Amino acid sequence: MWELKNYTSLVPKAEVDKFLRDLKENPQAKIGVMISRTTDIHGKNAIGPLSTEFDGDKMMIYINRFEEFCGEDEGKVFGMLLSLFRIWWQYHKEENQGFDRVEIIREVEKAVEEIAKRRTEWRRHKAHLDEMSRWAMDLLDESEGRLDRILKKVRNVAEVVQESEVPEGVFRESGEEKERLWTQSIMRCCVVGGEIEVRELVDLLRAHHKLSADTIRSNVMAILKDSSVIKKGIVKYVRGISKFVPPCQIKM
Repeated sequence: MWELKNYTSLVPKAEVDKFLRDLKENPQAKIGVMISRTTDIHGKNAIGPLSTEFDGDKMMIYINRFEEFCGEDEGKVFGMLLSLFRIWWQYHKEENQGFDRVEIIREVEKAVEEIAKRRTEWRRHKAHLDEMSRWAMDLLDESEGRLDRILKKVRNVAEVVQESEVPEGVFRESGEEKERLWTQSIMRCCVVGGEIEVRELVDLLRAHHKLSADTIRSNVMAILKDSSVIKKGIVKYVRGISKFVPPCQIKM
């Protein structure tokens, strides 16, 4: 018997009592599974997201915070449940042949506890691996961008931006080579005057840099003066530069 809950708060005791009552009143049902999609179940979360109980010939399985517990492995979790079902069915099949009920319950509880523990550890390790992967990708993006700039210089295709083309009061003037290169990149796709949305500027720069949008945005914001960044509602703009529009695209 399955009981699926989609509460926004703790699944109340009344629902648990109803679940147990329905299972008890159905003699054909030997297993009951109560699943709460995003919240805990009253009285069933003390030992972790997955727990079992036994009452006579009934086995009850409770899964708290199903979405969090499963992650992207719903199939594996249901496969685990099917294994528990088969163990319980096999126990009843062999019960009259001297199968030790206390021993089988102890083994099932031990297996459930171990499964819950390992899934919790796996989610923690997976989160760490995901963070390491993002860090490595940012490093690779930055290295590819640096290599791309070097190749352009070697092939003499890099455009040189004259000092007179850089507007005053927009960019920081630290003298660092990295900031100078990012300023040149921005002025290749922008002209002096007007304003441009930060998001649009990042999209323009992605055509010239093999970097993630977040990496480009971080580099852009690092070289802009605070006074040149204005906010309209929740949208940020850079004042003093605007998108370069080729003459052939200007509408008369």
